[in-house]
Amino acid sequence: MAFFLHGKGFPNTKHQGKMFLSGPHEASRWVHSYHFIGVYPTSDFGWNTDGDLDGDKCTYKQYNCTADNNDVQFIWDIAAWLTSKGSAGRVYAYGATDGAALAQKLAANSGNNGGLINGLIISGIWASGGQLLSAPEQSGPGGLYNQPSTVQPRNTPPVAQATSHGDEDQVVPYEGGKSQLHKNCPECTFMSEERSAAVWAKHNGCDMST
Repeated sequence: MAFFLHGKGFPNTKHQGKMFLSGPHEASRWVHSYHFIGVYPTSDFGWNTDGDLDGDKCTYKQYNCTADNNDVQFIWDIAAWLTSKGSAGRVYAYGATDGAALAQKLAANSGNNGGLINGLIISGIWASGGQLLSAPEQSGPGGLYNQPSTVQPRNTPPVAQATSHGDEDQVVPYEGGKSQLHKNCPECTFMSEERSAAVWAKHNGCDMST
């Protein structure tokens, strides 16, 4: 199954099934051409990955507060329901901007039996305009992690990754740093796109010499 995660301000209802990608490569055509399950969830005002959405009742450090949406749990619940209906195989996620942040969060916590996603394995992500955070280590509902780790008990499995990002992005800076998306999380800092990709490459055991 593949999750298609929209960006902030662009709920899936506005895309009328086309979802991010236009022309012959629209997501709906991928789903029907390659015969996999496509999931198009939508959020109210943006994905609550870091606990810093406008209107949140909890701060990004109040990990056990349940007053706000937990969108990682939301994705896990959808995957669990589909699995209970007979879905089998690998799980992937594509996300744009805010959706890319959620895809990264799902990937960084893949297989985390101690976390809210309860062991959901993410095989691969495509993050469009959204890289890993360098800080803080944890944020948002459930205190899930912002980077992968090979240290027990987490031991994040390898996650295939593709990225696309313009270097003139004014919302999520290509070179990393602070973003207007994190105005309620003063610690939240993006890695540069190249560093984020290198973190995943090293984590996945890729040969960095070529």
